[in-house]
Amino acid sequence: MQIIPPGASYKKLAKKSDTEIDIASNVFYPPGITLQPGQFIVRLYTGEDLPQMDSAALANIKNLFSSGEKPQDLVDPFVELEFAGSKITSSTQYGTFDPVWGQKLVVHGQFPSMAEKFVIRVKDSDEIGGDDLIATKLLKMSQISFSSTDSDLGFQPTFGPSYIPMYGGLREFSEVSGKYEDLNKGDEPGIAYRGRILMELNSHMGEADPAQKNKANIPQNESDDVMSNLRRHKYHLFTAFDTGNMIRKKKKVPTATLR
Repeated sequence: MQIIPPGASYKKLAKKSDTEIDIASNVFYPPGITLQPGQFIVRLYTGEDLPQMDSAALANIKNLFSSGEKPQDLVDPFVELEFAGSKITSSTQYGTFDPVWGQKLVVHGQFPSMAEKFVIRVKDSDEIGGDDLIATKLLKMSQISFSSTDSDLGFQPTFGPSYIPMYGGLREFSEVSGKYEDLNKGDEPGIAYRGRILMELNSHMGEADPAQKNKANIPQNESDDVMSNLRRHKYHLFTAFDTGNMIRKKKKVPTATLR
């Protein structure tokens, strides 16, 4: 909404994704509401199955400016967390489809908040041309918390530790932006799996502990406890094609194949 004087013309605003518009930090609260500080404490453990985000040629250019071992996988992932205008980013893990962060991140806020969505963005770090968005996940406060007048029933926002699957545009790498790239912003349901991250979220109401850092490494024994409880099972996926009809015939393709 724009408020303009009589006779003035409005300015065309740039279209932004719903996850990019900071509504919560610009809310007018009615008199009598007292806000109190609070923190979301996120433990970010690992990621898996992230897609390729860089071309081989760009990877070679990156290697010229990097030191140490040559990265093998064509993605440099990091995670960006945002709630009600407060934002924090994790460390970047270079050259890996399966990053291990092992970080504790603190997101500060004011409560009660009008914000409903805790935004999780997985990005590919790019010093050349800017960071690329891999996928976005929205955690709704109404799904991970419960308000009740009975203190024994209500609970503050809590989640995990659990894997969060990320969905967005096609996994196949392309140097040209495709028509499905906007699905990585999380505004609409994704059409392809783009990896998953293992994380945990807890909340704390009140002033933050002065000794608590916004970024810190998770102690190895805590990570080991979480990872030891993860169960993995091998499985086979069987698909059968029964019948097909109304398939348009093409002259150059005499037979139809199902893949």
